[in-house]
Amino acid sequence: MIKIRNQLDSDADTVKSIVAAATNELRSIYRPTNTNIQNKTEKPINIVATIKENVVGLAEFLICENTVLVRGLAISPIHRRQGVARAILEHVMLIAQKE
Repeated sequence: MIKIRNQLDSDADTVKSIVAAATNELRSIYRPTNTNIQNKTEKPINIVATIKENVVGLAEFLICENTVLVRGLAISPIHRRQGVARAILEHVMLIAQKE
């Protein structure tokens, strides 16, 4: 069962590992520039998906007026095609509807 919760400070190493694994293929064609990184001035909402208490995916998003901006979504490669991204995005939509 996939559960969604807010990201904790203790998730940092796992989140970093998942992002690295999820974006490894893209790094040959895209690398964020300092300008892209510096433009992240808003405070995002960070959530993680867990299976049996293990973090398997994450999302970073902003809610601005009537818009949700998903700035990042990463799923552990071994947990892809199991509904993790869908569960995360459905949770993001629920949060946005409450705002």
